[in-house]
Amino acid sequence: QVARRREREGDVGAAKELRRIAEAPGAWRARGLLAADVLAAGDVPAALAHFAEALQHAGTPVPGELLADVGGHLGQAGRRRDV
Repeated sequence: QVARRREREGDVGAAKELRRIAEAPGAWRARGLLAADVLAAGDVPAALAHFAEALQHAGTPVPGELLADVGGHLGQAGRRRDV
């Protein structure tokens, strides 16, 4: 869904689709992708909030994929202290 919307509407459309999907309960993957996009755009506070929401909705135990994604994205952005 996100890829199709990106093809039709570009990055703005893809971000809207991710936000729509992220509203669903348990949609930690969409929240993590949204956080990564927001972080890449330079909005660190919003990215941290989205990562926190992703972690809250991931359940217990938190999937290793999500932990790796959060650490990887924040590390690449020079925000290791926020991990």
